[in-house]
Amino acid sequence: MLLVEKAAYLAGLFKALGLSLDISSFEKRKKIQKLVYLLKLKKDLARYLPFEFNIYFAGPYSTELADVYYSIDREGVEPAKVVVDEDALEYAKYIGGLSHNELELIATLVELIRRFKTRDVNGLAWLVKGIKPKFTKKDIETALKTIEYLEKRFGVDIEGV
Repeated sequence: MLLVEKAAYLAGLFKALGLSLDISSFEKRKKIQKLVYLLKLKKDLARYLPFEFNIYFAGPYSTELADVYYSIDREGVEPAKVVVDEDALEYAKYIGGLSHNELELIATLVELIRRFKTRDVNGLAWLVKGIKPKFTKKDIETALKTIEYLEKRFGVDIEGV
């Protein structure tokens, strides 16, 4: 898929889901990165989001996604027509309502669960604290409960690749 196609689908998906693609600050760009990472967990949304992520200090990050949202801003890309079901809308509304810290921690934990194939709270706490000392073990326990909720309520694929 070409950059312009990815940009049109990203813009169209965010429009269909009622999410903001405002990239005017570092915090807003970071939020978009975490939202896209978590939206990809929902199979019917993943097809619009062909971005690869790597773990960074602030959690999963995609340089390609950054190129795409900068191109939308720079070139005024027309959003593609994207239709999503009610469950996807509810999922987007739920994760869109999470705080920046919650998004960062949840996305980081999902990436660590995928990489290390564990949900052991002590092991995950040790890994998270090594890169994000601002989060407590209680924060991590709460985020893991949220991840379980996302799996049960919305059928997201945490274990996938």
